[in-house]
Amino acid sequence: VKKLTMRAAEDIRFDEPLADACYEDRSRLCEGVTPGSARVIRCLQDQREELSYECRATLFDQEVRFAEDMDFKYPLKKACSSEAKMFCKDIPHGHARVIRCLQQKVDDPEMSTECKEEITRDENRSNEDYRLNYRLNMACELDIDELCADECSPFLGHACGGTVLRCLSDKKESISNDECKKEVSYFQKMEVTDFRNDVILAEACRMDVEEFCDTVEPGEGRVHACLRDNRDKISEACAAEELKLEKIESESTELQPKLSKLCSEERSVFCKNVKPGKGRVFKCLQENMAKPDFSTSCRGEVEKRQTRMQENWQLDYGVSHECLNEVDTICSEAKGRAHENAAVLLCLVKNFEQTGETCQNEMSRSVRMSLWAYKEGSHLTAACDQDVKSYCPKGNKSRGIFSIGAVGRCLSRRLAEEKALSADCKRLVSVAAPKDAAALFQSSSSSTSYLASQLASMQQVASSAQLINPQASGTSLITLTGWVALASVMALITLVAFVAYYGYKRYSGDYKPYSMVYKSGDI
Repeated sequence: VKKLTMRAAEDIRFDEPLADACYEDRSRLCEGVTPGSARVIRCLQDQREELSYECRATLFDQEVRFAEDMDFKYPLKKACSSEAKMFCKDIPHGHARVIRCLQQKVDDPEMSTECKEEITRDENRSNEDYRLNYRLNMACELDIDELCADECSPFLGHACGGTVLRCLSDKKESISNDECKKEVSYFQKMEVTDFRNDVILAEACRMDVEEFCDTVEPGEGRVHACLRDNRDKISEACAAEELKLEKIESESTELQPKLSKLCSEERSVFCKNVKPGKGRVFKCLQENMAKPDFSTSCRGEVEKRQTRMQENWQLDYGVSHECLNEVDTICSEAKGRAHENAAVLLCLVKNFEQTGETCQNEMSRSVRMSLWAYKEGSHLTAACDQDVKSYCPKGNKSRGIFSIGAVGRCLSRRLAEEKALSADCKRLVSVAAPKDAAALFQSSSSSTSYLASQLASMQQVASSAQLINPQASGTSLITLTGWVALASVMALITLVAFVAYYGYKRYSGDYKPYSMVYKSGDI
């Protein structure tokens, strides 16, 4: 059966249903094309829109069957024969395993141009309809029936396009099958890498790509970056599609091609134990971007992404998921007015006390990182622009740009010392401050190991508060205030009391260390 299928994939005359259905189309569109080497089939595929309904439907059915194995895709097999032996020699054929292997190696320097082009072509085609993506189609069969049954009715002859893939992507958290989740995540990686892999976005942005990004080579998210750089110029439909994709990207750095590439070393050094997903790795990169070993290129990409998060609450994974109820109830007016210009985030800051604890934690982090990587004129931190000009030392600037953390330290110090700050800026800095350290000592446990772990936690809180004196050289002076200062005093008192007690026991004669005792006697 496999041999006959391989013959049909190479020569249309061995596929009787397709040959009959496309007889007239072949005479009309591919008259001079010699059968063999899949030339006639490729000719029909290239002119798909010109085919009769019967021919187009039969050709689609053939493509669905052939999606299972690279051996059934003659042009791909021919172009990538050496690459398949080089990269995938131990991969068994079937279940589209070799195709996936080649896709994952497409950027390898040893990959030939001919093979790379065929892989890209096949990838683009497989994402035009979920049924052409063999692995996803098999893994997600039950979830599609449960979650996306209303999106498309293939048994009634409907063309699904990208509707089912979009549905699965939007409802990924509701998918029950782990293999299906993995395949949907892989599809998301393909669509953020090449805009053509998202057929709905590609259609919405077709004219915009031609006008603004015609010279940009697809791949590695370059066309998406071009469209976003021209956000104010592209059509409303295209901008909406790009925003949807940005929201998907916020879940994981693996869905942000440029950042993932530029920050690969930083992730392995600073975030190697951080589980991907739910924006965790990006938070880790944010918290470490002031470290000396953090590259300039990675820091620039993190700051660029952070700037977008400050403007639109939906692009901050933590805020968008933990503050959704608050946005719908407290800030519905701001949500309806605009997502950009930090309108929703500023509303949440204004009504901070009315938000839930988890939302407060995410908002505190979001504002804290915005002040940490302060940029003059940003909508979220604009309330502090004048305070920064008036109170924060110019020595913290390099080429007119504040160094990482300089403004956060400056403003938090002024707040801690109860010095003058404008009301709106004071509000921002207060929201940005991490929760006090009182809870660190609210425990019945008094063991040394527990106290040590609590002090370590307190140290982490203190460091995140950014209360380092910005005018001190190096780290010779640290100012602690509030609960952090109180906790430090309590720790010092505990240590002094322990030393005094030990000294008293030692020198009063009550100190009786353990001595080894041996039994002796006749056996």
